[in-house]
Amino acid sequence: MRKKYILCSNCFQNHGLKLEAEKIGDNNNSSCLICKSKKGKKITNKSLLKLMQVFFKIGAIDYRTNTFQPKYKISVKNKIHHSIEFDNTLPPCVRVVVASKKGDDNEV
Repeated sequence: MRKKYILCSNCFQNHGLKLEAEKIGDNNNSSCLICKSKKGKKITNKSLLKLMQVFFKIGAIDYRTNTFQPKYKISVKNKIHHSIEFDNTLPPCVRVVVASKKGDDNEV
């Protein structure tokens, strides 16, 4: 069965998110559906869920307690809450994720 790639590592502007996407993504020379890159590591729906787990949930540290706390949940059903303060490179990345998940009711 052929994998369905929904975006690639080059879609992300945030350096850390891009690095994690490169670790998780597949080598494939097809054009990305979002950014049209042929060089970025391609991401499937399954690998996107893993990427979001690693970067937004597991990677979020509560500095008051020095513990890992799942702080972010992106739901394609709901609007992104603007009260969350992201690094300035993350909002475009979040929009890419939401765009790639259009029509999909899963949370990331």
